[in-house]
Amino acid sequence: MLKVSMKDLADELNVSKMTVSRALRNHPAVSEETRNKVLKLCKKLNYRHRLVVQDKNINRDIPLVLFNPNSDLRSSDEMLSRMLKGYNDALRDYNYRLSLHFFDGTYTIDRIILELFANKRAGIIIHPFIPEETRMHFSMEELIDEIHNRGVPCVIVGNYQNYAAHTVMKDTLDGGYIAARHLLQLGHRNIAFVSREPAEYVGYQEQLKGYKNALAEFGVSFRDDFVLVIKGRTLFLDYFDIARELIELRPKITAIFAVNDYIALGTMQTIMRMGVKVPADISIVGYDNIATTEEVRPKLSSVEPHLYERALKTVEILCDIIDNPGKHPKWINFTVKPELIVRESSGISPRLIADKEVLLNAKLQGEL
Repeated sequence: MLKVSMKDLADELNVSKMTVSRALRNHPAVSEETRNKVLKLCKKLNYRHRLVVQDKNINRDIPLVLFNPNSDLRSSDEMLSRMLKGYNDALRDYNYRLSLHFFDGTYTIDRIILELFANKRAGIIIHPFIPEETRMHFSMEELIDEIHNRGVPCVIVGNYQNYAAHTVMKDTLDGGYIAARHLLQLGHRNIAFVSREPAEYVGYQEQLKGYKNALAEFGVSFRDDFVLVIKGRTLFLDYFDIARELIELRPKITAIFAVNDYIALGTMQTIMRMGVKVPADISIVGYDNIATTEEVRPKLSSVEPHLYERALKTVEILCDIIDNPGKHPKWINFTVKPELIVRESSGISPRLIADKEVLLNAKLQGEL
């Protein structure tokens, strides 16, 4: 007789594995009706829920490996918080705990492996993005190979399709596309793309590709002079120079797409101090959908990358690999799609409004 797995229960009830896990632990997020269905099916199929790992030596902590420059997480505190909450919530549902491991340029690969494998591990999650100023003594491929050689399941999180590993990616290309498409649909044709250093960062480059794809779809030519890069690495920059370039040197621009919300908010506040009305004169769309986008006036339109949901999916994939060794002979590559949240900072292009007024006046004069 084949052994019944939690996935079998989930498939039979047409729910997620996480829902089944929660039902078996009386989690308040699961309704009484769903819980009863799960318990009834467990009894029917003689399924026994395993709350502990069969190998007592395996540590219940799942390491989350992060590489960051000089502990400077200010620009991503909220993003990190969202992500960690997702990991913590999901791992708890699978009876695991989250442990954080931050490494900088002082660590050798041997030292990292020693720390990660001080105890036997069930699985590992890695965010392989290494900031430009963090010089590591090894390649990320070497670290992933070391983990695989120890037979430990590992999931890589981020836009890293080239790694031979299970990955959960964010679709920043689509994020750039839907942001630019939104502005194009509002009638904007002169749209600035505002990035920051390092401009070569894969996420920014993917957003730029998405922006270009949207322009091409609407038959709008890409202009290099509409791509601006903010210099410096501090969180709250002096945006005067970028605002002057937008307003004084490129007066035809009627919309801005910024690669993150901090840039969008800083640019918006600066141009408004210069007398520009948002969105009446210039529309702005940011990226990341941080909490401040709802608190400013006007409220900022932004792309939601669904970091919490991405963390949930990462844990689901990792735990499925842990519970079903040999089930996934090929690498799993899952992509979490972004969502555009439209608020007050993006509106109809002034050009489009002017054209409509001309047409309306022409019709009125024709009727007279």
